[in-house]
Amino acid sequence: MTAGGDGGQDGQGSQGGQAGIAHNQSVLKAVALIGCFVDSPEGKTLTELSRQTRLNVSTAYRMLQTLVRTGVLRREEESERYFVGPLLLALAGATFSSGGYGVVLDVLRGMSEETGESLSLGIRDNDCVAVLLSAGSNHHFRFEHRAGDRLPIHCSGMGKVLLAYGNEPHAEAVARLGRLTALTPKSIIRSDALADELAAIRARGYALGDEEHHIGVRSVAVPILSGNEPARAAIGVQGPVSRMSIEAVERLVPILKSGAELVARLPLLSRLPV
Repeated sequence: MTAGGDGGQDGQGSQGGQAGIAHNQSVLKAVALIGCFVDSPEGKTLTELSRQTRLNVSTAYRMLQTLVRTGVLRREEESERYFVGPLLLALAGATFSSGGYGVVLDVLRGMSEETGESLSLGIRDNDCVAVLLSAGSNHHFRFEHRAGDRLPIHCSGMGKVLLAYGNEPHAEAVARLGRLTALTPKSIIRSDALADELAAIRARGYALGDEEHHIGVRSVAVPILSGNEPARAAIGVQGPVSRMSIEAVERLVPILKSGAELVARLPLLSRLPV
């Protein structure tokens, strides 16, 4: 986002089909600053925030002062770093509680104990999967995603199952992704091959990520479905190939499907975008 004047509204914006709608520039800049803290538990400095949002330092500083004063962010005096503030934390806690996030986390933890592997719940975010919640394995040698991680949609089990159970024909969904980038030699980067893979996933009811995101890591994912609607979210399990054999995958799928059915009954699902 580029910096402009501090206040007021822009003219008749036309981006994203929003012609005729005026946007408050100060609000847009504040949202840009807040967005920098996704998956940044170590906080951010003023310089980092200015660079990331493309706001000049003085404008960023004034905006940050207001966000700190209102509790949206907090500033650590000793390190001069900014962190998520009490207001955002309270809002997140209320949303998690009312939407059933706590129950979902309990479901993930229960499945992690049953399977011995790491579990994640993710939603689609453009050409990525955004991890909302996760539960780690107790194994010393494990692989897990953290809440806030973003995974390329074509290279992950959760991503492929969301595409397979999306609201578009498979070929069209793949075409919208544009050029597919390989993360490992096993990544699927041919559009026709990925479309065929999505059809196979839809037929069998689950997706397999076979070392496509990280060599040595295999994942299995199922969609979370409500009636005939497209999948709003997916549950995936990740682990080292040495433990995630084909036999293990066959054992994991029914466990994942049972967990997905539990999550589908919660208010959380209706609040997620399709």
